[in-house]
Amino acid sequence: MTCRCHSDRSLYGGLVDCPACGHRSFDPGVGCERRNCGHTPVSTIVYANVAVRTEVCWVCGLTFGLANIFAQRREADGQTFYCPAGCKLAYGESKIARLQRQLREQEEREARRLAQARAERDRANEEAAHAEAKARGYKGALTKAKKRSAAGVCPAPGCKRSFTDIASHVRTCHPDLATPEIEK
Repeated sequence: MTCRCHSDRSLYGGLVDCPACGHRSFDPGVGCERRNCGHTPVSTIVYANVAVRTEVCWVCGLTFGLANIFAQRREADGQTFYCPAGCKLAYGESKIARLQRQLREQEEREARRLAQARAERDRANEEAAHAEAKARGYKGALTKAKKRSAAGVCPAPGCKRSFTDIASHVRTCHPDLATPEIEK
């Protein structure tokens, strides 16, 4: 049994790059010398014009053959398949798919954070506009009351009489509006 990176040793003068990590490995049948590379020995056999590679079931240890095209599809899509003994197997998520998923999740988190920040900004702007409008309303009411009192018009709602002595008018005609300041 030879691994993918050593199957064509004689063609390259004994030095072959590991397709998984690019490392030049010298141990045929063992796999890449780098243990964390994950490249394990796999033999490929051509049978009836179909390239078949051998796999070892990581559940029961049975060695069996898979068509290369089938194995490549399962590596790409991560779907399950079964060994001849019936063990349910899957290659799992490919590195590209995992990175794409992580990137997509990060983009979604950033989009949610940005939308939340925009909503908070808009809410703060609306509150500020409301407070400004309220302040303008109070300022207008105060200005109107000052002008009415300066002109000698009665401050009671609905009363439009003008007096030179507003204090005595309020005390006699509008006792509910009379305050201690006006009574003095």
